[in-house]
Amino acid sequence: MSTTPTPRPRRLGHALRGAGLLVALAGAAHAQTPGEIDALRAEMRAAREAYEARIAELERRLAAIERAPGAAAPAEAAPAAAPAIEERVAALERASREHTEALGEVQAPGFVPERLPEDATRNFEFHGYLRAGYGVNQSGGGQQRIVHPDGLFEISPGRLGAEPDTYGELTFRYNFPADEGGPQFTVQSTLAYRYVGERSNYTTPSWDPAGPEWRSNGDILFREAFVTATNVVATAPDLQFWIGQRFYDRHDIHIYDYYFLDMSGYGGGVENIRLGPGKLAVAYLGGTRDDAIIDARGNTLTKQAIDLRWSELPAFGGKGMLWISPMFLNGGEGVNPGREFGVAAGWVQMNTLSKGYNKWSVQYGYGPASQFNTYVSAVDFQVPGTLDDSETFQFTNQTVWQFSDQFSVMGAVIVNYNETTFPGNPHGTDRLLLSGAVRPIYMFTKNLGLTTEVGVDWTDDVRFDERRGSATLGKITVAGIIKPSGSFWTRPELRAYVSYFRWMGEPSYYSPNGTRPDDRASWNFGLQAETWW
Repeated sequence: MSTTPTPRPRRLGHALRGAGLLVALAGAAHAQTPGEIDALRAEMRAAREAYEARIAELERRLAAIERAPGAAAPAEAAPAAAPAIEERVAALERASREHTEALGEVQAPGFVPERLPEDATRNFEFHGYLRAGYGVNQSGGGQQRIVHPDGLFEISPGRLGAEPDTYGELTFRYNFPADEGGPQFTVQSTLAYRYVGERSNYTTPSWDPAGPEWRSNGDILFREAFVTATNVVATAPDLQFWIGQRFYDRHDIHIYDYYFLDMSGYGGGVENIRLGPGKLAVAYLGGTRDDAIIDARGNTLTKQAIDLRWSELPAFGGKGMLWISPMFLNGGEGVNPGREFGVAAGWVQMNTLSKGYNKWSVQYGYGPASQFNTYVSAVDFQVPGTLDDSETFQFTNQTVWQFSDQFSVMGAVIVNYNETTFPGNPHGTDRLLLSGAVRPIYMFTKNLGLTTEVGVDWTDDVRFDERRGSATLGKITVAGIIKPSGSFWTRPELRAYVSYFRWMGEPSYYSPNGTRPDDRASWNFGLQAETWW
């Protein structure tokens, strides 16, 4: 009697194992986290152990049947289902890893910038300057600017601890994508913001009698708005053409905040013209005073200049720049009768030292060129002959020396001789100003330090005073500072300062910063932050 062939229980076991594991996987088909995958593995192990025990029992029975007479040959085993399930588990693990890596990439700091349009990051530049703080005088009143009564503009003998204003600049520069071999265009704009006046008041508006209306205490100004083009001439790709309003190759003394050569204004020009051992720059610049009407036709006061600069000239062991600028003012019946012409010229020398640099300049100008700038604010509404008699000679010198990572110093001197007629004093008067300042910085740690600034201004003649005598203003400031390192130029710099001012020989009306006319000294106490980027 024959028997019906019986399938091997191993084939049946594989089928049961596959079915059970598929059931176990059904509820976790979307598992994506490592915790869910571990739970799935544990469930698979438990199911496998149960199935293997069942298979062992079936194989024992099969062995008994095969020992019986007429037993059929075992059937071919079916393909295993377990490997397919294990591949699914491996796929889930890969998906989890990819998910984790994707999250890490999105959360990385550079993820957003790297995926912005290339031109928005590669071609855009952002720069700026900021100073802000608050101070009071010895009476608890608001800190005021203390300057020499016949000094240079509103410049103190050293700026540290003597700046009561908030001022900043934001510069935006965009380089247009250029075709291969084509011109490179760049546009640059600079916004300046400042408080109106010298007192800081966060919310209180001020009354504008010209309005009349209430207005905030802040101004936002356009200081730069110009476009440049390079690679225009194939044989001279470095030539740069520009038109607009800009800070034009300014030169300053930092610890004074004094721009001894500042032809900033409106106009256009060409730079980087190769000439001998140096480079030539030619510019046409000017300025207009809209409220200074010079004739019955309504023409306004203007000042025009041709600026010529031959720079990078090897001289005196360094590099020098020769500057020449003829200027013209369109005088008239309303202000400064008669047209005025003048010329300014100068030399600026830069020498790199082993631990710093030295920079000096010498300048001379007469007529409308005696101010070494394009401004017209100081030459309108003055008595006849003001500019005709005006002349200025100036010498400046500054040195920065980095002794070590902990100690650095900057020092500067200014010699300024000026002859100008002033309203109410029809006779030409001259004045000689000597000014000096030094600022050492010592860092106790990498980021904490102490700085001191000592300065003095002296003139042989205060032209606003009938006595026309000499006068002296001295200042000393001590400030604790926090900055990134001990280099003189590193910023940001946080300061807590105290300043002492002392004057001698000033006119009787000279009583700044909450002092009485007979006082001879004043104090400032305050905080200030300064930075640029």
